[in-house]
Amino acid sequence: MKFTTFSPLYIHSSGDVAFPDRSMNNSSILIVSDDEIVAKALYDYINANFRLDRVFTNENFNEALEAALNTPEHRVRRCNLALAVYNRGGCYVAQMGKSRVFQVRTTTCNVEYDSRAQVLDIYSSKAKVEQIGDLLTDDYLVLCSAEDVDEKAVKKILCKATLDDASKLAELETVVKKTRTSGNCPPAAIISHIERAKGGKNRKSPPALLKSLKYILYALIVAAIAGIVFWLVSSKPFAAMGNEEVSMSPEASVTDKAPNNAEYSHKIDSAAVIAEEEALARERLVADSIRAVNAKTKQAGKNEAEQIADEEIKVVHSQETTEPATTSEQQPQPAMP
Repeated sequence: MKFTTFSPLYIHSSGDVAFPDRSMNNSSILIVSDDEIVAKALYDYINANFRLDRVFTNENFNEALEAALNTPEHRVRRCNLALAVYNRGGCYVAQMGKSRVFQVRTTTCNVEYDSRAQVLDIYSSKAKVEQIGDLLTDDYLVLCSAEDVDEKAVKKILCKATLDDASKLAELETVVKKTRTSGNCPPAAIISHIERAKGGKNRKSPPALLKSLKYILYALIVAAIAGIVFWLVSSKPFAAMGNEEVSMSPEASVTDKAPNNAEYSHKIDSAAVIAEEEALARERLVADSIRAVNAKTKQAGKNEAEQIADEEIKVVHSQETTEPATTSEQQPQPAMP
């Protein structure tokens, strides 16, 4: 992508800094920050080590951050910083802390890019980064060391076609200086005006809903995980796995169909009724057999008693018929010689 820019417009601050200053000749690297040491270390390293007629990448930015970490007072992770690097791929933007970068398209008076909509770079986890490849003639890029700058007021001023950049700067200073940084001082800002661009994509700004879609997705993932954890804690589905004595009802082994199946439940009920009827029939059969045995035993005892009585009567009768005759009826015995 090829483009040229007008000279940057600066809004200076008593507490924050904006680079490059007059002693620095490369206006393709723009930085605002509340930490002058970190800002200068980043600017010097990028200016000395990278050719901006090539694509500036995340790896290049993180290499520059590592160099800034080796400065005598490394406070990269605590500072507010906004960086813009014009390169062959477009404009590389990095935002850290409570700073802000946004792109205003004067032809539509829309904000085409806002660093607040970005998430932390997964590679570095230090900054929100973006390579803006959609740059058109008369676009403005605004870097501010405070994130609460009045975006609508800035956009309205930049879209005034009747004003030149110097007049716009005067009005912008009034708006920007109403904002206060975390150090309770007015912020520093840089306004970069694209004079001519070739190779821009001329895309429409995505709606706010799409910009926040990733945050909605993160919230849904967290909610799903929380729901699963709650279910595991409340229902304890694995609590019975360690119990060796697992009781099973006889009905449960009748079939391997799902226990909540209506047909399966009906079959279980029928099998249970049949089994109960068979058990009752067996009990009745056993009771009838016991009664029959008792009756036979009682009858046998009665017959035996009658038989014994008859035998006693017969014995008595036989004894009466075999008694000896009286003396008068006895015949004389012959005398012995």
